[in-house]
Amino acid sequence: MATDNFLDKKSVLGLAERVPMCPPPETIVFSDKISWVGSSLSNLNQYQYANNISILNVTNFQLVANLALGQSVACQITIQGEVETLPLFLTKRLTNSTGTTGIVQNIAKGVTVLDNGKIAGVIFTHMVTISGLSRTTLSCQIYIHDWGTI
Repeated sequence: MATDNFLDKKSVLGLAERVPMCPPPETIVFSDKISWVGSSLSNLNQYQYANNISILNVTNFQLVANLALGQSVACQITIQGEVETLPLFLTKRLTNSTGTTGIVQNIAKGVTVLDNGKIAGVIFTHMVTISGLSRTTLSCQIYIHDWGTI
């Protein structure tokens, strides 16, 4: 610090005061109990990994509802035995209300490249339906695509 003219006593103390106000990063974690569906989509190179994951298999799923459009949250999922961490970006928020029923749907998407060169994509939908009682449903599709040799 003594050799850095940019940092002075006032700026260092200001930083130290703000550190406790910064919460640790939170991660949405998909349980490793998610099973491989294994169905081929359009050809042999693209596979669907998991679909309609239960709320019991996901921790911190409510983080998606707290994002602004374009913001991301870390997502951890086990794909083919390997733990992968990728960003999930909120890409769409839809709200609809009719009479006594309200629906808020948040759609987050993310992608990562696996160690074997394949690309894994995640589409995560968090929906809250309010009609007297509140009900939360999750839907998640995870796709793995192998580009093969070009």
